[in-house]
Amino acid sequence: MAREGDLDIFSRCQQDLASGDLKTCHLGQSKNPKRTVALLGDSHAGAMAPLMDRLGKRLGWDVIASTKSSCPATSARRVLNSETNDQRQLACESFNAEVDRQILDDPAISDVFVTSFTSAYDWDNIPGSALANPGPDGFQMTWKRWTDAGKRVHVLRDVPITGDRAIPNCVELAGSHPETCARARSAALPDDLAATAARAMGNPNVSVLDLTPQFCDATTCFGQIGNVIVYRDTSHISVEYAELLTPFVATQLAGLP
Repeated sequence: MAREGDLDIFSRCQQDLASGDLKTCHLGQSKNPKRTVALLGDSHAGAMAPLMDRLGKRLGWDVIASTKSSCPATSARRVLNSETNDQRQLACESFNAEVDRQILDDPAISDVFVTSFTSAYDWDNIPGSALANPGPDGFQMTWKRWTDAGKRVHVLRDVPITGDRAIPNCVELAGSHPETCARARSAALPDDLAATAARAMGNPNVSVLDLTPQFCDATTCFGQIGNVIVYRDTSHISVEYAELLTPFVATQLAGLP
């Protein structure tokens, strides 16, 4: 495992598309931590790594980050129409099996934080599985295994989507009018399947952390807030903005039972 002290967490700690091997990094406070937690999911989870690193340092947590490009943590098969073969599906399923083992086999892990770009995928059963509704059921099956093992699960609602605009380029071109890089809330916030599935479980050990108010007002979601560019590309939040979200996550966690 690598110990990351710099801000290049996203690229250094995330497994790539082709590999199904487990890849992990320790963030936050790994020496004599008060708690050990995990961060799991696809590249949208990887983009939250700077937030979790700062949160871990703030609360004295060892954060084990195990994220993989285009690979939400689920017991279902995520489907991308752009893929021409099943190599990446199989790599994702192999990675998720290793992640699942890691969570269940490590009694020190008390909490699991998950997020993913759920609106980018379709869903199907993994061969040998027979989930009635693979999208939500795949998430719920995974989380139930973890909560049955004594873990708490925190689902970070996915960030607003930008409509495939590269926000840094948009802001640069917008000059003194960054509001042109904003998007209507109704278009920027499609249903997040994972958050909806979490709320439907009614499990006191599965919570939803919703940071939408830090991205949007009542009508609009923004690409720049204050002097900070919110996204580093078309969908992943920037390191700077991820770090600024830390106190809002801490506040929501403090309000949980």
